[in-house]
Amino acid sequence: MKNNINKVYNKLPKEKIVLSNKYKLSIAADLDRSYDIMRDALDIHSNSLNELESKAQTYMDAKEDWVYSKDEEVERFEELQKQYGIVYDILQELETKVGELGFAPSDLFPSYQELIETLDYIENEVERNRMFIISDVEIR
Repeated sequence: MKNNINKVYNKLPKEKIVLSNKYKLSIAADLDRSYDIMRDALDIHSNSLNELESKAQTYMDAKEDWVYSKDEEVERFEELQKQYGIVYDILQELETKVGELGFAPSDLFPSYQELIETLDYIENEVERNRMFIISDVEIR
């Protein structure tokens, strides 16, 4: 068996195999095409990454603006609650004193009904918005 392998091996040419120019050009063309495809993929990736970075920056800016606006609204909300409490206390005192004198609150305060409606609106609106304004709403 070993003898047969040696016979076959001895029949092979002993010279280096020289690639033809045609074969060399084919490999170079394949490399050139592959390189072009890779560069196109890199350009697409770079553009996509730049767009993603831009969107991320827009998101971060919007989130920062939202947090700032929320903080301002919390301050306004606290001021509204404070003023609501003051008006409500004065209204209670007015209703008590006017009632003791036998008058209706609207006799001494012509905008009484409008005030009551405004207080009701504020109470309902404050309760409706309280969870959004005060709670930490998470932007995802």
